[in-house]
Amino acid sequence: MKKIQAILTAVKKGCYFELLLKVSANLVPQWLILPGKTNIVAFEGSCIYLKRKVKNVVFRQASSEDLHELLSCSNYNPKTDNLKELFSSYFSNNHLCFCLEYNDEIVGYAWAFLNNYTITFDRYHRSNVLIRFQEHTVFLGDGFINSRYRLKGFFPVLLSGVVDNLHRDYQITKFLGHIDTSNDLSFKSHLRLGFSHISTLYYVNILWMNYISLVDFVHPGQNQKVFRRHKSASLKNKEADLEI
Repeated sequence: MKKIQAILTAVKKGCYFELLLKVSANLVPQWLILPGKTNIVAFEGSCIYLKRKVKNVVFRQASSEDLHELLSCSNYNPKTDNLKELFSSYFSNNHLCFCLEYNDEIVGYAWAFLNNYTITFDRYHRSNVLIRFQEHTVFLGDGFINSRYRLKGFFPVLLSGVVDNLHRDYQITKFLGHIDTSNDLSFKSHLRLGFSHISTLYYVNILWMNYISLVDFVHPGQNQKVFRRHKSASLKNKEADLEI
């Protein structure tokens, strides 16, 4: 009954994409229709000011030798997750990983991608969007804080360390990221640390057809019409792509 009420509420408000999200989540299998909605955020600068500091935390760059600890931090389940293969490929492709250590244990990490980054809505199976961006820009993705250490100030320390390191060593001046619209806590945390909400990506995969719309925000709370719409027919695992 609650599921039906949520669907009717979305219809009354005219939120047709929200309706599609609710219908697909409750009534339609993902192999048939898979919608996704994620916010794109950006930070421009060289450092993030921390209002709260955490003692005895070590920030450093991770390497492939830390793979086991990174997986342990993320509560990795080899039966259902592909993180081991995914992170191994990230290291092989020279993507950058940064981590936080607390009491000699990795408690959080974040990946940094130069040139392009793939947003996925189904763990890199068939619903992928390749994001390309300009020079001196990096996309931060696949970040994680162990559940035991959330809401304790670790995330700001991690993000601050990543920004400082990439600006100093790689001359990065713009930092992009994406946050699923259902993760309101992470979205608000990014905004508090100085990130701005610049776009919202709407994605629908119907069988093997990808439909993408990117809505750009000119001013906070005010958005212009869809300025870029991409439609492509694709085979399984083929990526659609956008440029930011």
